[in-house]
Amino acid sequence: DIWVSTNKGLARLNSENLAIASFRESDGLQSNEFSDGAVWRSPTGHIFFGGIYGFNFFLPQSIKGNTQQPNLLVSILQMGGQTLNANSLQILSTTPGEIPAYTLERKSNFFQISLKSMSYLNPEKNEFSYKLEGLDKNWNYSGAMGNVMYNNIPPGKYRMLVRWSNGEGIWTEGADVFMLTVEQYIWLSYPAIGLYFLLVLGSAYAFHRYRKNKLQMRYQLAMEHLMREKDENEHQQRINFFTNIAHEIQTPLTMIMGSVEHFLASKKNELARSKESNYFLSIVHQHTVRLTYLVQQLLEFRKAEAGYLKRHDDYVDLSKMLKGLAELFRPQSEKSVRPYTINVQEGIAGFIDKDKFEKILYNLLSNAFKHSDLHDAVLFDVSYTEGDQLLKIKVSNSGCQLKQHDLDHLFDRFFVTDEQKQKNFSTGIGLAFTKELVNLIGADIKVTLRENWIDFILSVHLEAAAVDGKEDEVITSAPSYVYESLVKQYDQPSAEQENKNSLIDELHQRAEHSILLVEDEPELRYLIRNILKDQYIVYEAGNGNEALSFLRKTIPDLIISDVMMPDMDGLQLCTEVKNTPATAQIPFIILSARGTVEHKAEGYEVGADAYIPKPFHINYLHVRIRKLLDYKLKMQHLIKDQHISTQFVDADIEDADKKFLEALLNVIEQNLNEPDLNAAMLEDALAISKMQLYRKLKSLAGMTPAEFIKRIRLKHAADMLLASQYTVSEIFYRTGFNNRSYFFREFKKIYQCAPNEYRQRQFEANTPIL
Repeated sequence: DIWVSTNKGLARLNSENLAIASFRESDGLQSNEFSDGAVWRSPTGHIFFGGIYGFNFFLPQSIKGNTQQPNLLVSILQMGGQTLNANSLQILSTTPGEIPAYTLERKSNFFQISLKSMSYLNPEKNEFSYKLEGLDKNWNYSGAMGNVMYNNIPPGKYRMLVRWSNGEGIWTEGADVFMLTVEQYIWLSYPAIGLYFLLVLGSAYAFHRYRKNKLQMRYQLAMEHLMREKDENEHQQRINFFTNIAHEIQTPLTMIMGSVEHFLASKKNELARSKESNYFLSIVHQHTVRLTYLVQQLLEFRKAEAGYLKRHDDYVDLSKMLKGLAELFRPQSEKSVRPYTINVQEGIAGFIDKDKFEKILYNLLSNAFKHSDLHDAVLFDVSYTEGDQLLKIKVSNSGCQLKQHDLDHLFDRFFVTDEQKQKNFSTGIGLAFTKELVNLIGADIKVTLRENWIDFILSVHLEAAAVDGKEDEVITSAPSYVYESLVKQYDQPSAEQENKNSLIDELHQRAEHSILLVEDEPELRYLIRNILKDQYIVYEAGNGNEALSFLRKTIPDLIISDVMMPDMDGLQLCTEVKNTPATAQIPFIILSARGTVEHKAEGYEVGADAYIPKPFHINYLHVRIRKLLDYKLKMQHLIKDQHISTQFVDADIEDADKKFLEALLNVIEQNLNEPDLNAAMLEDALAISKMQLYRKLKSLAGMTPAEFIKRIRLKHAADMLLASQYTVSEIFYRTGFNNRSYFFREFKKIYQCAPNEYRQRQFEANTPIL
């Protein structure tokens, strides 16, 4: 050991473990301070140290070290400024035990502890060291001072360790004081950081999407702009094309109209004197006027778009003109059974462009009649407010099926509603042209919907005084001649009367085949009837419902139907006809103004046998009718043929007819030996009425049910004569005959010989010559 004197006592240094033991005045020293160099070792081994109050001597071997380790007392423990164990002191020992744990908030990240030795033998000699594991790398020495303080501890988990010595170089192992957790600020916690990361990631993604969408939007806007320019160019090209065509059409129309008017005005012409010829000439004239009007409307529409259409006002007696124009539609309302109300205030006059004003009102009225069904009401109401000089005209019709969103596009060029696509052909120009004219004359037009009604309200401010020095001279108030020609109704015989005449013709057998013509336009129906009446008996119906009512009473040989009709259109009618067993075999021809490939496919999809677009050639219509009827006759001959088979797999027969015949033959074969087999049994087995069975068999085979049963019995009898050894008597009993003479007579009618002779002939014909 090495002994060292200091100004704080004596120290003994163990050269092996470098442990230091200190001795002070309390251990018997003269004082804690010794003089420099005042040391002597005697021969006896005693060591002398001189100090300020004398000297001390001792024999080193006689000095025994203190090996006792005192316990440690934690007298004060403050966490975040709060004393935690003020009332219960914590005593630490080196013996492992349960370690208390504390948690501090981030804002209170400091603590303080006070340590005291539990030794009553020179406690002032005890020394302390401490370490906050997780923060400190080395032990901190505090000497005999037992105060430990930590401030601003970073967030994390820590372990507080202390150790102490007995003052003579013997230190304890590190003892656990407590476990400490310092929380992070909530905005710096891991969930918060994860949230920040997600927010940053989301913001980056949102910015990326925003930028991408913005670029896409710019691209789409640029493409839409290009497409609009392209569409506008194409539209202008189409308009220019149709305008040029319209110009070219005017000359042929003039020739047609002039020729027809010449024939109609010529009293010496035999063609004009014929009632039927006069009717057709009048129809040609009316539709020529209509076509001329449409051409002029297209040309003026083009001018209005280009800004070349000008306004020319005249002083007009509007009350008379409006009432006269509205009255032109009276015959049409009476013919179609539409309630038509006209209310025109008297005494209205003012300056207006008569030509354009008439076009506006004609388009609105014709639109109201065109897009309302039978029995729907039409209203024409005119009122005038003198104070405001405001003329209001309301054109309304019931039966409207438009939706509110359709109103925003009603005056757009080429806009056609779904209702118009299904019911009526429309170019989509009429109302657009009307809107152009309304703007040109300085008026305003609005459209409103109410319960099942649509109202077009036209508001015009009238100039009651002269304009540009014109005199207040009223020009003619009568509607233009062209409108009278457009709406004029020509009398044709009613469908009911024509059907009665056709029934009489059929009873007198004036034609072999009958045709049901379904068309809602009376003029076209009358034309087609006259085309076909010399070769066929023609029945008529105005729509699909009327046609179905007719089919419940009479089965025609062929049906010709338009597509766009009120109540029930031609496609629905065709579906009903082809899905009804009694009428499924009737050939069905569709005549339609819708002639695209899609429309034709739609017609064939519902079961039509032929689809002929309008306008059609008369000769082509005749050929299609004849070929369909020839097919029907061919099928009847096939069924009547003596070599008829009970299977129709290879026969040229439609699937629906094939299924019906096979079901019918199966019932007959299963009951072939029953003498009581009759039409009633077939009706029950097939679940159809007596009339339906009769009509179906008559149409397919040209035979009644009784004749068909007899034909099948005879066919089986003939087969049994050749393929079996049964006697004739056994055979006619096995095939359901119960009268021998009747069997022989009917067999001879079909096979031109008696049963025995038939067997002999067939045997000889099939026997080879040796």
